[in-house]
Amino acid sequence: MNLKKEHLRSNHQFPNQNQKKMTEEQLHELIEKRKKVHAKQAAKVEEVIIDEPVLVEEEIDEVERLKRKIEKLETNLEKYEQNGMAKLYYSLNRKANEMADLMNAISLKDLDIDDPKSKSFDRLKVIWQGASEIGVSLTQLGQMAGVLKPDKKTEESKPFVDLIAQERR
Repeated sequence: MNLKKEHLRSNHQFPNQNQKKMTEEQLHELIEKRKKVHAKQAAKVEEVIIDEPVLVEEEIDEVERLKRKIEKLETNLEKYEQNGMAKLYYSLNRKANEMADLMNAISLKDLDIDDPKSKSFDRLKVIWQGASEIGVSLTQLGQMAGVLKPDKKTEESKPFVDLIAQERR
């Protein structure tokens, strides 16, 4: 137990005969200095605590931005993995159907051909001229994309005797 008391005395400065005694004024000054030091340390801790959520929010925003960028890039990658020719075929096929619906909706009997200001007939003419090109393109594109089977007309157009001759070979 004596060791503990000695340890306490060595760590803490108890006034003894060799040391001066502190006046009350000096004691209050020392207390005020320590309060200021503790206040500064507490202010630093508060600054760190206040700044951390701002950093966390900025990091969350950055993570969200990166997630959106990853989703966009994955979407772009999926486009490369798809059959582009087949998609183009279906898109052109849809446009061909729209053109056919437009042409079916307009009757040539109802068009005012005599009016020189009316451009309806000219516009319709442009549509049906482009229709044949789209039809040929659709057939070729559909076959290349594997959506349409190749024509069997070449085999069917051969004479019957040639078809029998091929089977014997």
